[in-house]
Amino acid sequence: MLIVVLMSCTACSGREHSGLQQETYRKDHHQMQQQEETLIEQLAKGDFTRKSLIHLLGESDDFLIRASELQLGASKQHDEVYLIGLLVSYSNDSVDDNRIVSITFQNHYQGIIMDNIDMSTTIKQLEDRYGPPDFHDETRHLIGYHLKGYYIFARGIQALDSLTIYPVTDFDWYGMKSVLDKYHETEDVNIFFDDVPWAYDYMSGESSYSHLSCLSQGFTIDINEGKKETVKVTLYKGIEAYDIDLTAYPEIQVMEKDPIFSQEICRLVDEEVYQHRVKYEGHYSPYGKVKLLELFSLHSGNFIRLYSPDGKVFYKELHDICAYEWIGDEYLLYVREEVPQDEMTGIRRYIMGIYDCHRQENTNIDMKEQPIELISWDDGYIKYTSGDDIGAIKYNLNEEGVSLE
Repeated sequence: MLIVVLMSCTACSGREHSGLQQETYRKDHHQMQQQEETLIEQLAKGDFTRKSLIHLLGESDDFLIRASELQLGASKQHDEVYLIGLLVSYSNDSVDDNRIVSITFQNHYQGIIMDNIDMSTTIKQLEDRYGPPDFHDETRHLIGYHLKGYYIFARGIQALDSLTIYPVTDFDWYGMKSVLDKYHETEDVNIFFDDVPWAYDYMSGESSYSHLSCLSQGFTIDINEGKKETVKVTLYKGIEAYDIDLTAYPEIQVMEKDPIFSQEICRLVDEEVYQHRVKYEGHYSPYGKVKLLELFSLHSGNFIRLYSPDGKVFYKELHDICAYEWIGDEYLLYVREEVPQDEMTGIRRYIMGIYDCHRQENTNIDMKEQPIELISWDDGYIKYTSGDDIGAIKYNLNEEGVSLE
């Protein structure tokens, strides 16, 4: 915006007038920044939940599957993308309304993030503001800080490539002590589910085993009924301020590592897994303008990810893919299966669409209740069968993208 102001002043009669306009702009812009709440400040009022973010920005533009899900069958977190430059990680649970685990601001995000920091802030300016980093990983060009209420991680050599914020709350030792005392009195493990003064970030388990995670407060609880040590409470660094008599609470073990820094490293490793796989397993479009990676997980089924030719720029993730074919070099024709939440009473649908990799736009073409089999697609017509039906849809590819006739 400053460039626009300077250009508009070139028609002024003198530099004095130009300088006055620039100074007025700077003051007005600074006052506007001071008055407007940042996204982080607004989310803090809603306890950093998915509901509060949707209230502010609407539904996300895309849903992404974590690479860790490919090995584990189910991931504790998933990511959602906003095209304005946000990558939001949520806990995969209904607990606490899908609490926001972290928000990554990408380098094209416009706006103040917190403490007058935006994506034009340099790594040096961060260090000047917050001092020597609390965490660093030189191989990933990563530095991090533990601030009041937040962890902040920045990636980049000089300029910021990304900035990730994890909201956290203080560990409540007195609440934990009260829960453990009740457990000692009753030996009822249901206390850890029904009678705690905190909300878990994530809960999982099967049969007699449960894992209860509250890393945003610095602890986890594992319950293994039928074992000698039924309950194990793991506390992480940051409990030194409390006078804890560990001999009175044999369930407690202390880990000398920071769980939020570990989470950030795991998030980055997920990104690196995809980068490695697209490099060695990805397939090019017919003339090499797009690279496609086919993937599968037990939890999410078949899905594909689309990248730039060098694999460094991510375009799109398409889920529940049954079939796909290239039309030219930048248009992907696909069929995906939409499974109802209630498979007993819901209707399974098959959706055909075209994804424009150049414009990063999706066009739905048709929807059927029987599986769709693609027959041909290169002559301006998409011919297919669905059950006993035979269909043909005319399409046109032009400067504006995909149009149907």
